[in-house]
Amino acid sequence: MDSINWKLLFFLAVLAVFLFKFWAMRNRANALPDFDEYKALHNSNMHAGVTCYKCNSNHMRNLGVNGKTDDSRVVRCGHCDTALYRTQR
Repeated sequence: MDSINWKLLFFLAVLAVFLFKFWAMRNRANALPDFDEYKALHNSNMHAGVTCYKCNSNHMRNLGVNGKTDDSRVVRCGHCDTALYRTQR
């Protein structure tokens, strides 16, 4: 095999890894409950607003699934970094 075939094979392998990571992140985000489902599952009467079901923190981070400009968002606990629920911007 000459050099160009190895480069093409390497490029395709790297592309496949990136596509798999994109697909896996999207599937993990879609498996999370939306906000209303999260509130119904983890209703906490002790705190106003939403709290983490693991550590009971009310510090949240709203992150894009595939970057900061992504409209599909995942809300994570700011303390223990647990993925809590998904939203759309």
